[in-house]
Amino acid sequence: MQRLKGRSIVFGALAVLACSGDPTGNEGTPTAITASPDVVFVAQGDSEAVIVSVVDEQGQLLQSAPTVSDVGAGISVVADPTYQEVTTGVPIGRQFRFFVKAADLTSTSFTLNALGLTKQIPVTATPTDLVTQLSDTAPVPGASVTVTASPGLTFPATAEVGIGVQRFQIVSKDATSITFIPPPNVFGPITVFGVVPDYNQALSFDLPTADTLHTVELTSVAGTFSNPTPNLGEQITFTLPADVRVKPESLSLLRVSGVTTAPAGITISADSGTITFTPPPSSDSTLTLHGVVSRSLPQYPFTLESSTPVVTPRIDSVAVNFNTTTPNLGDAVTITAPAGFSFTATAGATQSRVLFGTTPAAIQSITANSISFVPIPSGASAAAVNPTITNVVAAAAPQFLLPLPTTLPVTVPGLTPLRFTDQPEFAPAIAFPAAGTTTTLFDGGTFTGPCHACFDGPARFYKLAVPSAATLTFTVDWYEGQDLGIYVLSGDPADAASLIDAGDSFGTSAETPPGHPETVTIDLAAGNYLVAIPFFARAAPAPAAFGVAPRLIKITISNP
Repeated sequence: MQRLKGRSIVFGALAVLACSGDPTGNEGTPTAITASPDVVFVAQGDSEAVIVSVVDEQGQLLQSAPTVSDVGAGISVVADPTYQEVTTGVPIGRQFRFFVKAADLTSTSFTLNALGLTKQIPVTATPTDLVTQLSDTAPVPGASVTVTASPGLTFPATAEVGIGVQRFQIVSKDATSITFIPPPNVFGPITVFGVVPDYNQALSFDLPTADTLHTVELTSVAGTFSNPTPNLGEQITFTLPADVRVKPESLSLLRVSGVTTAPAGITISADSGTITFTPPPSSDSTLTLHGVVSRSLPQYPFTLESSTPVVTPRIDSVAVNFNTTTPNLGDAVTITAPAGFSFTATAGATQSRVLFGTTPAAIQSITANSISFVPIPSGASAAAVNPTITNVVAAAAPQFLLPLPTTLPVTVPGLTPLRFTDQPEFAPAIAFPAAGTTTTLFDGGTFTGPCHACFDGPARFYKLAVPSAATLTFTVDWYEGQDLGIYVLSGDPADAASLIDAGDSFGTSAETPPGHPETVTIDLAAGNYLVAIPFFARAAPAPAAFGVAPRLIKITISNP
């Protein structure tokens, strides 16, 4: 215990020595006054903090007591005595905070003084709004409103008036006032864009008004339908109110709310006062009209709803007949249209498709009455989905191409793409078929393995171990609109000499998918081989009809 006491005495003595000097004393020569920020922008009526220090030639903070002088008109600068205050109530004295407050719009400065040094701090007071009242805060439709610039602000020739992204029609403008005609449906402050302060014409501000503007509210069009409950395919007329019209160029956007299928046969009268059209099936809502304008304010188009709905008979689904609803991988499903419905068989964007969610099935053939397709797996697990058939035609309303779900679900088999098909040394194995049997492998996914022996087509690789000499027939089939091949290699796919033989197409490139299946028969000695399935780039059908990359392939190896 005595030894501990002795050590405590030594530490105590050192502490006394350490405190015998002045820790706030300056050791360097004052070199500069620093201020952060050293150029002050402060909103009119608000204040901005400035942190001030004095540093020596090594950048060390020195003990100082800065003062302020030459404070410009329109601002005030006040020191914060509580900044970095310690428990004794005395600030440390090496950093200081001043608050700069702007009473007026001005561009001026103040000066900091400390330890024989001075530093001028520029100050710019920025405006926050236009405090002058609007000439009319609730104008009638078509009436003009004037906004006047606050003292110290100017409206240049480029100034605009608006709200959000919308700009209002300006009637007249000078340096201190802008007269404009506001549109309907404005409720809140408006903004004058591009206001400049008198003290610096190079600055520009977008300033809101202190007042709010409230114009007439338009949410619907009180027009009338010639028949609000028409039959399927029946043409009707919508008559607009006397003071409202629709811009003819907006008619392509005419819709019944909530119905994606557009009305058909849309025409408009010469005075734009009536619209004639055939509403689509399953309409049960208001009419959405784009480009609606008041005759007194034609410069402001709006999107409005009719005040009353239009209702047509519903067609919610199509009861097609399936040859099977539980296909195996690669099996084609054939659907037949019921009476009163047909499919669009003509090739192109309007051709009917079969969608499982967002995944398109691979169409194998299509007529007006039937579609043969292969469901493409979109996951590892089987899923029962009611497919949607696009561009279905109902005989009662042939003007429309309808997307309709089927009344029965189809169970799409699941598929997990095999791994490492892009790496020959780790490629998955295909089982060797015994004599008189066939091995079948389904796979899918991208084609990224380099294969110089496949004429540089990116490929998927599979290993095949042949235990004894055999004559094997290799076949690859696919279900979408690209061109694949089947190549049998003796070794490294980077070596063109490793190619033993490749498949020949039994189809033509005009087929969908083109030239399938690919097949080849080869006499093989016992040994290890690679089966490569390359993907050859060629003009493919549009993605609207088929996927942009093959997603399901079927490889068979037969041993007769």
